[in-house]
Order: sequence, then structure tokens, then C-alpha cells
Amino acid sequence: MLKKSEYKALYISVRCNGKLLLRVLIDNGSALNICPWNTLIKLGFQEAKLWQSATVVRGFDGAKRKSMGEVDLVLQVGPAQFQVMCQVMNFSSVYNLLVGRPWIHASGAIPSSLHQILRFVVNDQLITVFAEDDCTMIVNSGPKEESDRKALVSPHHVADIVSIGWVSKDKAVMEMNLPEASIMMAKEMIR
Repeated sequence: MLKKSEYKALYISVRCNGKLLLRVLIDNGSALNICPWNTLIKLGFQEAKLWQSATVVRGFDGAKRKSMGEVDLVLQVGPAQFQVMCQVMNFSSVYNLLVGRPWIHASGAIPSSLHQILRFVVNDQLITVFAEDDCTMIVNSGPKEESDRKALVSPHHVADIVSIGWVSKDKAVMEMNLPEASIMMAKEMIR
């Protein structure tokens, strides 16, 4: 049984407008993609023309807020890029971007807050992006046909491990902290 402190939301990191965007909430319970106004400013889009939107957003507390408008953002999630239409809201939040069912369904992504991963298929490769605490991504090479789904999760299936952690120019690559499980798995594969 999980303790309440173990009920974690699924946060990932993405790239947008050439910048690393941390604390992107993947929320299967949201019917909208939401971008706080502060995030647009951080990304350098404060001059962006917002498309008018008649969308009214209802929060958890039942309060209604009108959207400032809509904006299209190009997000790089792992090795893939996605165009995401977001409602721009002016409020403070714990996330920099909330990605809901519109993107999840359009991309065919499967989020799991329990396992702290996000999976989707791009160019016949299964991409697994782990939550922000972990900077590993697994790319399974193989077909995406339904008949081959079992092969993708087989313990004998070959996986390439690549890092999706970004290091700034002033940090040495040696300072990157990879999860111990990722290091063990890489050593085993090399052996």
C-alpha cells in the first residue's frame, strides 16, 4: 500500500523555443492544455499574439476563469516534437505547463503517475520518458504493430539507453547524476 507522500504527480522536462522547461505536468484528468502567462514570459513569448478563446476554465475549487487566449507551442519531448495548443491563463501555479488529454490522445501517449513514466511511439520506436527525478529515456527498436506489442515489453528485447538530461555549458558532463538503476542496466547490457 502506498503512503500519501508517495502519490506523486507526473512531471517531465521538455524543450520549448530552445529552452529547457522543467515541471511540465502530465495530467490525464485535464480536458485542456494550460500555459500560465509567466511561462510564456520565461520562454520569450511575451509579444506573442494570442488567438481569441471563449474557453472558460473551471478549477478544482469550482471557480471559473476566462482564458487570456490560445497559443501554439512546439514542445520537444524526448526525441520527438509536438505542436500543442494551450489555453493561456494568468495565475500562479506549481507547474510551468499542464499537458492534458488533448495532447495525450493526439500523441498516443500513455502516462503513468504510479510508475512515473510517459510512453509513446514515434517512427516505430517505443519512447519511454521517466519523470523529472530520473533523466533516462529508453528507446525500443522494433515495429509498433499490435501483434508485436508483446515483443516490445519482452525482457529479452534490446533497448538503447540514452540520456535526455541537458547539461548547461558551465557544468561538466561528469557532474550528471544518472540513476543507479540506469547505470546498472547499462553495465549489464555492455557485459
